[in-house]
Amino acid sequence: EQMWKRLGVDLKRNTMSNWVIQIAELYLKPFSDAFLAELLRQKVIHADETVLQVNKEPGREATAESRIWAYASSKRAERQIRYFRYEESRKGACAEKVLGGYTGVVISDGYNGYNILSKATRAGCWAHARRKWVEAMPDGATKENALAAKGLEYCSRLFEVEQKLESLPDTDRRKQRELLSKPIVDQYYAWLETI
Repeated sequence: EQMWKRLGVDLKRNTMSNWVIQIAELYLKPFSDAFLAELLRQKVIHADETVLQVNKEPGREATAESRIWAYASSKRAERQIRYFRYEESRKGACAEKVLGGYTGVVISDGYNGYNILSKATRAGCWAHARRKWVEAMPDGATKENALAAKGLEYCSRLFEVEQKLESLPDTDRRKQRELLSKPIVDQYYAWLETI
């Protein structure tokens, strides 16, 4: 709005927003639909949602929190797809609209809204788990004096294994995960049972 004003054009933000919405609905929706169709053919989908505030949304307070739901193919997928969808809430029904019939693996942060996906296999995201250990870390923590440091160490060991296996084909990577990652995961869960 300010850029146009400097050029001597009085163009309101609402007008520009409406133009973007109309272009998206009239011309870009077929592309969005094609991206979603391709995404749903993937074996693995990563899912997450993030807060978005939309001002002057009809029938809602200006402080109401909406969500952008983000869906992505795995980085090993032949076709890289990123699909974003606006929703007014974080309800599981929002995930069901997109992934309701999906039968592959959905990797997420553990949010229970994804439990509605009865046909998909649910998997937890180690990056989200690792982040929680980092957030819980007190200053000066070591694995000897802080549980969070110990939890972070397990996650870091898994990440190191994944880096080493990155270039392997899927079948070889799976075998190596059984040999290298599974013992770490087993130790991690045994340790969790003790705290």
